Amino acid sequence: MKFRILGPLEIDAPEAEGAGSCAPRAAKPRALLAALLVRAGEVVSVDSLIEELWRNDPPRTATTTVQVYVSQVRKLLHAAAPAYGRDALLTR
Repeated sequence: MKFRILGPLEIDAPEAEGAGSCAPRAAKPRALLAALLVRAGEVVSVDSLIEELWRNDPPRTATTTVQVYVSQVRKLLHAAAPAYGRDALLTR
C-alpha cells in the first residue's frame, strides 16, 4: 500500500476491489488521514487532530467525531489491503 499526499490524497492499493487508487471521499476523514501520513511513525494526539480538522472552532462532539473518522479510515485501509490495512493505524 502506497500513499500519495502531494496533489489529491490517494491510497494506491492493488489489493483493493476494483484495483487502482482510493481515498476517503469526505473532506474531514481525508484531512485526518493526510495529517496522520504527514506525521507517520509518531503518536498524534486527539487534541492535535481536532486542531488540524477544525482550527479554532471545534464542535462540542469533536473527540467522538475524530473517533468516527479514525474508524472510517481504518475500514478504508482494510478494504485497500485486507492483510494488514486495519493494523496500519494504531490507537495508543
